[in-house]
Amino acid sequence: MDLLNTLVDKGLRRELPTREEALAVLATSDDELLDVVAAAGKVRRQCSGVGSS
Repeated sequence: MDLLNTLVDKGLRRELPTREEALAVLATSDDELLDVVAAAGKVRRQCSGVGSS
C-alpha cells in the first residue's frame, strides 16, 4: 500500500501525517489491518532503537 510506505517514510523522518493521510488510515479495510500494524511497528522499532545494531 503506497499510503503506508509514505507514512513509514514520514514517521522515520519524524514528520506528522496530514489530516487526509490520517483519515485514509482510519478508513482502511479490515483486510489491511495487519499491514497498518506492521508499518507502525517498523517506525516504532526504528525510533526506539529496538533491533538496531
